[in-house]
Amino acid sequence: MIPNRAVASAHETTVIAKTDGTTLRGLGIREDAQAVSLSGPEGTVADVPKAQIKARTKEKISIMSEEMADTIPRDQLRNLAEFLTASPGSSGK
Repeated sequence: MIPNRAVASAHETTVIAKTDGTTLRGLGIREDAQAVSLSGPEGTVADVPKAQIKARTKEKISIMSEEMADTIPRDQLRNLAEFLTASPGSSGK
């Protein structure tokens, strides 16, 4: 499976360049007036204070690596692909 073949906009990778020069990539999962939270490919969550964000962009790629796709059983991978390509709020069916 090629994770980047078709990624719904809600599942695009968010890239945050911080004021300290570091860059974070992940799926945007929360945002409030003070911070943005990203979920990384390992399942870790990074909370980034907005005061530390220099720039924020989106990439039309998945945070799932091609190698990760090789470790998931075929039926679960199909369900995952259906979920990732569905519009936000739809059941994916």
